[in-house]
Amino acid sequence: MSTDQYNVLREGGICLLCGGKQILIGDNCPGYMEGEMFVITECTKCGVGEASPKRNAGDLYNIIYSDVTRVPGYARYAQYGDSVLLAKNPLRYLADSEECYLGVDHFLKEVDAKARQLVIVEIGSGLGYLTYSLNCAGYRATGLDCSPVAVGSARARYGANYVCADIGEYAKQHAGTADIVILTEVIEHIENPLEFLASALQLLRNRGQLILSTPNKSLYPQGSVWESELPPIHWWWFTESSMIKMAERLGCRAKFVDLTDFNRVKERYISHGGSPRQSVLRANGSVKNPAWAGGLPAFAKRFMHSVGRVRVARKLVRLLKRGVALQSRGTTICALYTKE
Repeated sequence: MSTDQYNVLREGGICLLCGGKQILIGDNCPGYMEGEMFVITECTKCGVGEASPKRNAGDLYNIIYSDVTRVPGYARYAQYGDSVLLAKNPLRYLADSEECYLGVDHFLKEVDAKARQLVIVEIGSGLGYLTYSLNCAGYRATGLDCSPVAVGSARARYGANYVCADIGEYAKQHAGTADIVILTEVIEHIENPLEFLASALQLLRNRGQLILSTPNKSLYPQGSVWESELPPIHWWWFTESSMIKMAERLGCRAKFVDLTDFNRVKERYISHGGSPRQSVLRANGSVKNPAWAGGLPAFAKRFMHSVGRVRVARKLVRLLKRGVALQSRGTTICALYTKE
């Protein structure tokens, strides 16, 4: 970053999403890979967090997906990819596992997408398991991803319902062909989310709907710098207010999923930490603290629950992290944008 760019950030820029003033809240945030540092700003109007300077993160994604079963935060996706093939109801399994998939399931039922045979496009389909699960549930879904490796893997594993393309070009060629577009955990990775969402909306027919999810900054106390994946993996940390502001600028109405029941069952907590997370990868590309992708077998989890040990362990983690229990909000924002 040049001195001039840095000074502009220090003095406060203009929020891309709502036009509010950005203030500097962290000028020494570690990157996803050791050795990189980023500046974090926060909008005084909508509260969104943004990381700078921007750079292409393709090299990091190549590292992550070459060893995805061991990378914290990504290992669970590999587990989902295996588990949906064994689940009696793959979409129900995903909805019970994570907030973003619960949001997808909730909104699709709300708009009666199955009965109406609506056309669905999942943008950023990645490993492909959500598109597969949607089709298993009786929906008409196509997965779209810009990675030929991801699309090739998804086709080999789940069938032909996947397309490799850039969203901008694909939207121009297929404008007005979809009833519903789904983006789970995608927009936080995008340098210009407004431009990206405008392309996604271009795919929709009149009054089509966009289902999207992203990590929720609104839950965290003032002074939290960055509790999302570190840049350049995540460039944005969205608040509920910033999601509403984006919807307004895109000519949409926004609504959110109530996650009270999900939080009650899952006993989810957030920490009070004010410092950014620590780097996940070493400078040489190796994983600092590998995840155990397999986790506990299902029968072991059931046993642990039956004797109350999982509940006790979670409460201990809560105390150690000085965490607070979630109520109606979730660690993920699950939103529905309706095109006006």
